[in-house]
Amino acid sequence: MPAAARAPRASLKGPAGQGLRAISLDVHAVRRSFLHEARVHLFRRDHYIAVAWKHRASERDYRLHSTVAYRENQIMEKYFGSTLHRSTFQLDPTLVIRLEREMDPALRYVSPVSAHLITRFSWRQAWTFIVAAWVVLGLVVRYYGREERPREDT
Repeated sequence: MPAAARAPRASLKGPAGQGLRAISLDVHAVRRSFLHEARVHLFRRDHYIAVAWKHRASERDYRLHSTVAYRENQIMEKYFGSTLHRSTFQLDPTLVIRLEREMDPALRYVSPVSAHLITRFSWRQAWTFIVAAWVVLGLVVRYYGREERPREDT
């Protein structure tokens, strides 16, 4: 594997580094979900950098790998920037520039990491939920809110 294509091997320093090291040993990643998610983004970034060179024969595949690595790095810098800068998991700026040059800017990338989490919702979704809640509340009141009336026998 060419030296320029290798993902950086990082040594960890400070509290952020200890947290990143601990997450690989932590069976209950939910307890440290922030660090767990950071590690998964790092793994994806480093994996796609490490195997991109194998796809040099196919420009489409190579650009896909470069795009995934570049976008995962952007996610790390935007959402985990403080943690990233306290570790040595930062990419060399020349590698970032190379990835940016070799990526496919037309490719829309959505990271599958924690894609199942709901982090925001639209106004339409909010109003749909509010209307549904009112309907359910109305049905509950109608069913349980009736007063018992004595039966009149005729």
